[in-house]
Amino acid sequence: MTAKKKNRLGKGLGAIIPENIEEVPEDVEEATRKVADIPLDMIIANKHNPRKEFNEVAMEELRSSIEQHGVIQPITVRKSEDEKGFELIAGERRLKATKDLGMEKIPAYVLPIKTEVEMLGLALIENVQREDLNPIEEAEAYMMLAEKFDLSHKEVAKSVGKSRTTISNALRLLDLPDQIKKDLRNGELRAGHARPILKIEDKEKQKTLWQKIKKRNLSVREVEKLARQIKNSKKTKKPPKKTKKKKKPPYIKEFEERAMHAVDAKVRVRGTTDKGKLEIEYYSSDDLNRLMELIDSLG
Repeated sequence: MTAKKKNRLGKGLGAIIPENIEEVPEDVEEATRKVADIPLDMIIANKHNPRKEFNEVAMEELRSSIEQHGVIQPITVRKSEDEKGFELIAGERRLKATKDLGMEKIPAYVLPIKTEVEMLGLALIENVQREDLNPIEEAEAYMMLAEKFDLSHKEVAKSVGKSRTTISNALRLLDLPDQIKKDLRNGELRAGHARPILKIEDKEKQKTLWQKIKKRNLSVREVEKLARQIKNSKKTKKPPKKTKKKKKPPYIKEFEERAMHAVDAKVRVRGTTDKGKLEIEYYSSDDLNRLMELIDSLG
């Protein structure tokens, strides 16, 4: 990506959204670079939209608001490739709500966006800045933005008006087990509860802590404390069991005693009756010489 495109993204939507508002356009070309009331059947969905989940309670509230006050914030669109209609850039919830209400038109910013990459960037920025995404959708949006535009965490942060730490912390949520990410998507788990889980490397222990959060309805501070305890805890190694010495058969013990008296030194038999070794102890070079002479005399 060129530096020019990066700078344009960094300015946000306000830098390229025009201020003038028009009536319903007579054709697509006339609507370009304006805000216009566009027929819903002329708008197709954005296949790159970062939003994956729709909370039905929130959607019902949005429908009620639009029914009473209309669409206060226009959606953003661009001309479709066949130039016969428009493609949604951002505002899928508003578009869906107006369709649910049976409305025919919706106010929209029509932007002169040409490339898929630029369109994706604007969609992500608009959604993130409006805080319309759940923590995982937001993290995936940052990841997609970084990959498509080849941006560093610092550049992504600048583009969406967030701190670099915020971007890095959000992206780390993608490393969590799928079950935990699912709860983040559907709102059953908050990002503040999920971040301490990341301090634990063991995936199974992460799941254990997550289950405790759900079962006990823990606060963020309580989760952080538990996470530290789990991280700092070490497995206590059980001392090795002492192997019980097998008792020697009586005849072996009797032989050791006879041999000890015969050579005037400690004698031990090690092993089994089938295989082993016979040990005779000595305590000095003179003692060794004495034993060697004794054994020679037996021959």
